Amino acid sequence: MSEVNIRPQDFYSDTPPERIMGSECEYMVPNQLEKNGKMSNIIENLLRPGTINGAVGHRLARPHNGTRLFLLNGACAYKDLSHLEYCTPEARRPGELVAADLAGSLIVGALARAYSSEDIAIYRRVSTRHQQDTGTTSGYHENYMVGAESEDGSILSPLIDAHTATNVWGWSGIVDTSYELSQKAIGVGVSLSDTPAGSLTQHGQKPIARIVREADTTPSDSGWSRLEIRACDAPFSPWAIYMKYATTSLVMLLAAHPQFIEKSLRTATLRDPIATLQQTSQDLSMSQTNQLTDGTAMRAVDIQRSLATSAQLMSEHIQIHESLEAAIPEWLAACDDLDKMSGQTTDHDFTLLADRVEWAARHTILAKKLGHAAITRQRQDTVMLDLIWDRVYPTGIATKYWSGQENAFSAHGSLDAQMHFAAAPPVDTRAAARAALLASDDHFLSVTWSKLSSPNKTYLLKDAYSNRLPNAA
Repeated sequence: MSEVNIRPQDFYSDTPPERIMGSECEYMVPNQLEKNGKMSNIIENLLRPGTINGAVGHRLARPHNGTRLFLLNGACAYKDLSHLEYCTPEARRPGELVAADLAGSLIVGALARAYSSEDIAIYRRVSTRHQQDTGTTSGYHENYMVGAESEDGSILSPLIDAHTATNVWGWSGIVDTSYELSQKAIGVGVSLSDTPAGSLTQHGQKPIARIVREADTTPSDSGWSRLEIRACDAPFSPWAIYMKYATTSLVMLLAAHPQFIEKSLRTATLRDPIATLQQTSQDLSMSQTNQLTDGTAMRAVDIQRSLATSAQLMSEHIQIHESLEAAIPEWLAACDDLDKMSGQTTDHDFTLLADRVEWAARHTILAKKLGHAAITRQRQDTVMLDLIWDRVYPTGIATKYWSGQENAFSAHGSLDAQMHFAAAPPVDTRAAARAALLASDDHFLSVTWSKLSSPNKTYLLKDAYSNRLPNAA
């Protein structure tokens, strides 16, 4: 049982706890199905408990009357406009989240395979730029529990802006008029520091991130809010997923312990995080610099190295959980490899990172199969290969590619790990309690992340860290 009462202020201590985290992924479908009105019906059929249970081969879903379908592995699936969205259960460690995140793609692929009356394809991809000049971007969001007092963002916001705008480790790559590193960058137009209250969903004006409090995830009396990173892609690489969550968690710890931040980022912030994000996405040479508010300039890799070095210093003075500490040497090594590849102007070679980083792997395979000159949206064969990389069903290139790669975190994304989290929740968060309650009762009228209601009982799960079964109210 998870008995320790973890509070937001504990992150400011010398023994900070693990941080609750989770992902949301919208799965893209071909436009023709959206246009003929079939997609909504297809998603509704996919999300029927009987379809899910038959597809995965075990009982994963039970009927309830909520607007979202909460599953017995602690996850949640629902129809978001014309997309199928899968949200992972709450997890404490990046390795668990890697498996839980990729388990979502495993389940979605199984659902598509079971729905044989339509010839459909489903993609783990956040951009439609292959279909139109600017395209639109859908959502893959990283979520982190954060103290409600962080809503002012005085230290956290500029650090998150700087990290997210240069966090190339989690980007997926995309073929456009040329090759770009981030699928989502073109849809982003507001920094976390400048994000107003409320949700921003307009393409080109989406926020890098936002801090929100919603009753179903962070009840008002819980002391918590949720940091939602929106300027992110949906890679298949286990290493990339691990590093996305581990490095951002480390940056959040740096915001709580600013004395360890290197001077270059402690005394100045990015002058224009949006410009940095979009410039970095297009900078295959890795050599362009970004202006800081003190008049200095840093390359994206220099910003990442400064944050990684700061995290290393912090780890020497406070007790960081081993799941985060393991990411620091990987972070520094990746910066070294990226630096070695900087300055290339033509026929870019990213093989040094192709065993870990999604955009590097995608570019390497495209160049090998078609040649560097073919990596443009003007080539139909390039566009199709680029799309097939991101395909979940039928199985695409990325799934096959990463199953053959070995690196520091590849085991977290193994098929065995995915299958485990496709069936069972993390054992030490409220996902375990929510799943146990769902398994025990067919008559819930309403289910959210933190509350389950049946005709005569209500169960409150306010503490995301607790796996204890609550007493009925």
